[in-house]
Amino acid sequence: MGPAVAAGLMVGLILMAVAVRAGAGLWTGLWTGQWGRGEASASAQREVQGFTPAPTITDRNGRILAMSVPVYSLTLSPQSMWRSHTPEFMSRTILAILTDRRVEELSSGEVRRFLGQLLEHDGRAEANEPRVLTVQDPRLLRFEGPRLREVRDWIEHGALEGQPTRGELSGIRLVRLAGDHAWTIQWTPEVLLSQSLREEHLGDGTSARYWVNHLLDELNSLVGPTVMHERLRSRAGVTWSSLAASEVRALSRDAIWNELLDCQYRVAKKFIDEDRAQILREMFADQAVSSYQMKLEMQARRTYAMRPSDYKPSPFVHVPGEVVHDPIQVLGFWGRMDFSAAGARAEQVLEAQPGGLNWNSLGDPREDLVDRLVNEPRPMLGLELLARDYLAQEPWAQARPSTMKARPRVLPRDRRNRWANLGRAIPSDLLSAQGGSFPVEVETTLDAPLQLYLHYQLSQAVTRQGAALAMGIVLDTTSGEVLAVDAVHAYRISGFAPLQHTFTPGSTTKALIMAAALDQGVVQPDDLFKTFADQEGIQLGSRHISEARGAPKEPEITASLALARSVNAVMVQIGGLVPAPVLREYLQRLGFSQRPGVGLGPEAPGYLPALNSKDSWSPHFTHASISMGHELSVSLWQMASALATVVRGGEQLPLRLVRAVRQGPENGIGFVAPEGERVLGAKACDQVRVMMERGAREGTGKTVTKDHWGDFDQLLSKTGTAQRVRTEGCLHDEHRALEEAAAEGRSLTRAERAQLRGSRDAGHDNCYTSSICLVGRVEGRELMTFIVVEDPFVPTESGRRKLYSHFGSKVAGPPAMRILRMAMGLSPELDGAPVADLGAPSIPAVPSQGSADPGSSQVVEQPWMENGR
Repeated sequence: MGPAVAAGLMVGLILMAVAVRAGAGLWTGLWTGQWGRGEASASAQREVQGFTPAPTITDRNGRILAMSVPVYSLTLSPQSMWRSHTPEFMSRTILAILTDRRVEELSSGEVRRFLGQLLEHDGRAEANEPRVLTVQDPRLLRFEGPRLREVRDWIEHGALEGQPTRGELSGIRLVRLAGDHAWTIQWTPEVLLSQSLREEHLGDGTSARYWVNHLLDELNSLVGPTVMHERLRSRAGVTWSSLAASEVRALSRDAIWNELLDCQYRVAKKFIDEDRAQILREMFADQAVSSYQMKLEMQARRTYAMRPSDYKPSPFVHVPGEVVHDPIQVLGFWGRMDFSAAGARAEQVLEAQPGGLNWNSLGDPREDLVDRLVNEPRPMLGLELLARDYLAQEPWAQARPSTMKARPRVLPRDRRNRWANLGRAIPSDLLSAQGGSFPVEVETTLDAPLQLYLHYQLSQAVTRQGAALAMGIVLDTTSGEVLAVDAVHAYRISGFAPLQHTFTPGSTTKALIMAAALDQGVVQPDDLFKTFADQEGIQLGSRHISEARGAPKEPEITASLALARSVNAVMVQIGGLVPAPVLREYLQRLGFSQRPGVGLGPEAPGYLPALNSKDSWSPHFTHASISMGHELSVSLWQMASALATVVRGGEQLPLRLVRAVRQGPENGIGFVAPEGERVLGAKACDQVRVMMERGAREGTGKTVTKDHWGDFDQLLSKTGTAQRVRTEGCLHDEHRALEEAAAEGRSLTRAERAQLRGSRDAGHDNCYTSSICLVGRVEGRELMTFIVVEDPFVPTESGRRKLYSHFGSKVAGPPAMRILRMAMGLSPELDGAPVADLGAPSIPAVPSQGSADPGSSQVVEQPWMENGR
């Protein structure tokens, strides 16, 4: 996002935030200008509602992340509008207002294209050619025989037989009906309804309405009274005989005009801002445009301060040359349901909540609900969806839009001029107005600048490490509040990866295995275990488990050092001391194989092997693999939550994203950390913390934390490097195939998915998942960051993988430390260098609700193996 666009968005959001909290008087004025005229009887009343805005979503410091802003759609009834107004003049005037240009600066092609939007839709129309309308299914404007000749003469001379010739009528001609002997009218509104043509025929000062009525009266004569009266009689029924001549004439005009132009509703322009809307209102008043002819319809548009303007939430529109990332994907987006999803939802409502259907509907209530689900935008994913679910509960469910009541009024232009000549304003038709409820504000746990920096570092990891995917999360270990969470793909892949993408966690799981063993009392930190270094790994029956580069050479080491240096042989022995049912229960209670239930949308449960018929796992394979973090899969969210539970001392807290919900200065609730569920003993977890600190000082994390100890009171680490086995495909190959299939509008077939198993088209023999968990404490505040980088590949000049470039400490370690420092309020770089320009706007803060007027209106069982840590 360029600086100019960013600055513009920032200023716009601030102005919108202020507008949303403006007093009811402002909206009363806007409504008076917009709906000051109507077509109903003067004794009737009309009620207009403003929109009820979706909640404003902010970060933990009040910075706006998402909000509803009032925008307008310019709508019209072509049938009503062009009966009283000149198409070319009005389209040029409106386009000038919408584009902030003078009318003389607009080309005829521009005006013509815009006028096409103000007429009936015609997919065959050329963009720069005048829009030509042909009468469809004519009942009156159907000519043959003598009447056909009369119509031709009328077009040629501009007058009926016996009247003075006025000249040819431009913009109208006869065309033959397909498969018929009869002919009908084809006409060009731009030409036939032009000011020049009407003044040429009827003289200067002739109004558009008078000219159209003149044409309709002459066409009525050409149709003939017999045909017309028969048509009108069939429609009027018993009231026909009581109609006055003037009423018959009016009905005749209406009938002919309905055939000439039968389009009753068009949306000419969407997302018009308030400044342009006000200018349009003034123009409507000056040109006597009534609301039934053209009006501005108020709508809510969702605006995101941190999201680039060209971001598209639908990921498979095309395969772009350069992927556009969303820096705050966790926000989610609004959208509409497709018919199949809407039908399924309607069936659920019909079965579970029949009261949610509109039983007063003239049609099928289920079909009515499906129609609403398909056509009404709604939160689909992310924090938008979570906020909606919060607000569906009391007291937030009672959000009330602003309303106003007014007398309908049609005030002809001559009467307007009389008021103006007297120097007096036209009397208001407003009867009453009632302001809406306060806007609801949902304060999240996110830190917006940190979220941007996390996104930046993940993007750098994907680019510099040649990765298919990078994910990260930052959280407060004490409260479980998520400060930032994001994912960056190298391909256009849908879904929120921190909750939907599952991976083999590898050695980061060893902290959980150690905690379970300590909690069961089957091991103590100083217990000694063989390393089998002389055998280059441990032999379990027919299975040999090797160690990675840098493994201890001592014949025996303590359990504490085994975790700090991530020794496979020792962890397999320790894990084997915990019975399989017990170990599996620990992992389940830590959240494995269960959907977290965050509320952001679809979630993957992950995979945890079931016990066999002997209520156990095979000791040499499944049990040993689980002890090293293999033969299971987790999401980023699940793994971060489990690690945080250990770091916290054994109490499990759900990771949360909402801090508070407020509505006005008094009505609001703040969320506090719920009481945790004890999963592990505090002593065991404290012992694991000591081991993780040792890992940060002398173990696999020492290269990451080196030189950073002076800025932290304490640092903990656990790295992970999991190698995909040959039966698994590399993520690069899988995601590339998904992207290409989606670009073709399809899903991968079973055969295509089978071909991806063991695929190594990415150009490297081995594929890895690299990760790290870093915990830092400064002055009593403790934060954790967990980074996962999928399928990194940094090649040498020969094209082979750079040696040791796949280790978690090498790939995920550096960005994790920068992110942790940033989260702690430290310079991300040791040299104190400023943060790189993230290309993001300054994020406006939401104004205090204490100053708001209460009347404000707003509008995925596979075997695993490991190589490394």
